[in-house]
Amino acid sequence: MANKVSRRCKLQGWRDEFADYVRQHGELQPTTVKVYLSRVGLFMRFLARRGVKTVERLKLADLDAFMAQQGGRMKPGSLYGTRAALRSFLRWLYVEGKLATDLGCQLPRPSRFSADQRPKYLPWEKVEKLLAGIDRSTLGGKRDYAILTMLALHGLRAGEVAELRVEDIDLKEGAFLLRHRKDGRCARLPLAPRAKEALVDYLQLRGDSACAELFLNAPPPPQPLAVSTIGVIARAYLRQRFPQGLPSYGSHVFRHSFAKCLLDRGARLADLGLILGHRNLRSTMIYARIATKELSEVADNYARLL
Repeated sequence: MANKVSRRCKLQGWRDEFADYVRQHGELQPTTVKVYLSRVGLFMRFLARRGVKTVERLKLADLDAFMAQQGGRMKPGSLYGTRAALRSFLRWLYVEGKLATDLGCQLPRPSRFSADQRPKYLPWEKVEKLLAGIDRSTLGGKRDYAILTMLALHGLRAGEVAELRVEDIDLKEGAFLLRHRKDGRCARLPLAPRAKEALVDYLQLRGDSACAELFLNAPPPPQPLAVSTIGVIARAYLRQRFPQGLPSYGSHVFRHSFAKCLLDRGARLADLGLILGHRNLRSTMIYARIATKELSEVADNYARLL
């Protein structure tokens, strides 16, 4: 029977089979699959240290201990992602007959304070000042300015910026191509005038390279920038501009600031979801927490009916 353990299964050799499972059944993007494999890898190493060598010995207490440990190391968003990865992994073990029960259904949801669910953003005038203060006299400065304009003026994720290729930028038409959005679609979007100017300025100094990726490291030999490096660049400028402290220094600050700016200028949540590449409106609803002006107007109109 599929729901019974058919054989003793060592906690090894799981990576390729599990990756195929989440690609086929989870409809996840390649970057998300990599995150899932990384989080499950953390779990595997944790089990090895606890002496758990086979699936039959895996218990809910092991899962609770792992999540408790990661809770002291990860931010709430990362902890939620870790839980999602483990639930998929445990479900795969159950479907494959390697676990007698689906332990993922018993994995508790991490606690989150309401303040943690509020997107961290900057008022748009501060974003403008940060961009204006970047030194663009060097290749590195021109590159960083182009990266931050794509983050801020288009609300891109760090991974989307890192994946951009030179051929994806159509300067003549003023457009660019996003190959892998979070909703799984490929999108061709208009390029903001300032972002276009920044890219023209950068490409003039970037020169020809065998690398297809748009953004490369400044010192030779040229290599594509990793997603983590995009985050490092964003954090460096945020810390330099706001040394007194911010709720968050991640690259998503620019994405959240972009969303807040659009809401302030009258964008609907449904339209915002399309721009940000959300798969469903539930992902966009978190921005309702920062659309305070619009929500106040709705509340005032509703109050008149009472």
